[in-house]
Amino acid sequence: MRSALYYPHTSIRNEHLVKTALLLWDHLEYIVPWPHFHAHHGGHDIRRAMELIGLPHCPADDEKEETHTRLKELVRRKLPLQFYFNRDHRDWHDAPYEIYPEKLFPESWRLLRDARMSGKLLPNSDYPLTELGGLLVMSILADCCAGTTRSRVTDRGEAYATVSGFLGNSPGGPKIRKADAHEQLVAISLKIINVSRLDIQTLIRLREREAKEVGHTLRDLRHRYVDGLEAYIARIVNEKTTKADAAEIRRQFADDMKGDLKDLQAELGFARKDALLSKEFLVTGLAAIGTVASWLFSTPVNLGDVFTAAGAPVTIGGLLATRNKYLKDRAATLKKHPMAYLYETGLQGLRR
Repeated sequence: MRSALYYPHTSIRNEHLVKTALLLWDHLEYIVPWPHFHAHHGGHDIRRAMELIGLPHCPADDEKEETHTRLKELVRRKLPLQFYFNRDHRDWHDAPYEIYPEKLFPESWRLLRDARMSGKLLPNSDYPLTELGGLLVMSILADCCAGTTRSRVTDRGEAYATVSGFLGNSPGGPKIRKADAHEQLVAISLKIINVSRLDIQTLIRLREREAKEVGHTLRDLRHRYVDGLEAYIARIVNEKTTKADAAEIRRQFADDMKGDLKDLQAELGFARKDALLSKEFLVTGLAAIGTVASWLFSTPVNLGDVFTAAGAPVTIGGLLATRNKYLKDRAATLKKHPMAYLYETGLQGLRR
């Protein structure tokens, strides 16, 4: 999936989650009560990142309608006491979980109040629920807003594990959350590429560069990397996958990504060697070697033993043709490998 929807809160303050979003998704959406709502995302770097990839998602009427249908099914069930709101006897958490009324239909709030899952409207115009009840309602709303086109992500994993524990895990549901599988595989691929300086500022610069580039090369490489992850994630979160199976899938993923990176580096090496040995490659003299190498490869290259096939220089046009061919071959090689995005991140994304 190319984008993700964050829940349960209106603003995002978790840097790790934002870094993952910068690395993977086109957009990170978050649920707001009305259009033009101003979310107060935490921290300078997070706010800067959300200006690049953040999108407010105001629930549409059809999404609210689907949420209402699911809530009707929910309130028919006998839930544990911790999901019912009682102002006089709060034995789970003292502070209520508050939700903007506009996120649901008025009839949905009447339904929740009648089922004793919500209290009356507070002076600040929010509806109060218990923490577990509020998290559950927001999870249902997030499901309906995300649909089949967005991944769901949260920074309240432990709290939702508690919700699942009280409700009882569905025997037909996945044993591993998709968000956890994403995080595990991203961590594996980052370790393989060893991008040790991949901090949030680096990722922000990378996405800024992606937004400005012509041809969408970086975006296409990011999509290919995400598609590679999704294939393994689908296997991990399958309802029939055991913990032992998941461990084996992660091992296979690590091996496959290491192999892909090794093949990528080898193919890029051949592309560079072909360019260096081309009969059209121009060597104007030792004084120009550093300039030519830096211009062609953006890195120092020792060309002391490299000459044109005829032993004589060719035109600048020939050099341009060789450089263009090298860049074309390199781009074609990158497109074949899922690890190419992280490879480019490590080499290019760290430059100003």
